[in-house]
Amino acid sequence: MECRTTVVCCCALLFAVARMCNCKMCSSGWWVPHPYTSWQWQIDGESIDTSFDVAMYDVDMWETPQSTINDLQDAGIAVICYFSAGSWEDWRDDADDFPDCTIGKELDGWAGEKWLDIRQQSVRDIMASRMDFAVSKNCDGIEPDNVNNYAEDTGFDISDEDQLNYNRFLATEAHKRALSIALKNDPDQVEDLVDYFDYALNEECPEWDECPNYNPFIDADKAVTGAIYDDQSDYPGDCSVPNSLNFDFLYKVYGLSLTELLTFNSNSLPIFFSIGIWIHGLNSAAPTRPALPTHIIVKLITLPSLSLTQHTHVPHHL
Repeated sequence: MECRTTVVCCCALLFAVARMCNCKMCSSGWWVPHPYTSWQWQIDGESIDTSFDVAMYDVDMWETPQSTINDLQDAGIAVICYFSAGSWEDWRDDADDFPDCTIGKELDGWAGEKWLDIRQQSVRDIMASRMDFAVSKNCDGIEPDNVNNYAEDTGFDISDEDQLNYNRFLATEAHKRALSIALKNDPDQVEDLVDYFDYALNEECPEWDECPNYNPFIDADKAVTGAIYDDQSDYPGDCSVPNSLNFDFLYKVYGLSLTELLTFNSNSLPIFFSIGIWIHGLNSAAPTRPALPTHIIVKLITLPSLSLTQHTHVPHHL
């Protein structure tokens, strides 16, 4: 599910070798993020902060200006475009295109959003049109959200096979358009879908004991990106599980001002974090890191304003 409020980052060492195939086009014919990919996630519709030195930005497909996408790509950054593939949102430009019979129950906690009957051809046609729109905006890939309808109370009798069929459809159509595609959540179907998707994006897998489900992506040299959420004002996040599995996770805290965190791992190798926390909007960045046994926090500074400061990074692009 899309998180529309705030941010921070999590555990990463700056390895230049990690950038080896974080290129615009890999052997597949489209951009594929590999383990240790640094990334920024801002899908709140606010003005995109393009200052982070990362390999990949994930932004809202409709609300991100074309000029922002162009600027990021001119800087050698891949741009992934977010849209919901399993829910109807009443504020989207194509909301009226969905037949009433395809719109089901409301998503709990998300006003104006309802589940879709993914078995219907009309839904597939609209999603294909959305991918065409992603191509027209020159997106490098897509993040289709809400692709586990079979496990939710949608108002429709959607089976796990229906979901697998639909998710494979999304991946196939994306690749026809040379778009990279993320498997968003849906941890119980990873083994059946890893060959179709280019990387994974998970939310809160340590909380639900789902992280090991994503190992097939790592085994296939595909990134597992994700986020851990917390509502505390300190830094209580435990990245040990994602780190131990070579995942590229962000840590997000609600309701704070900008902070900058400098950490060192147990071998005294420097790791620089840019931790941006906004009261409104999901906006985060995490440098790359390998799996390390421990991280020691040595300095945490809360800054008085929401303006970004200058951060020091090892260059990501070779």
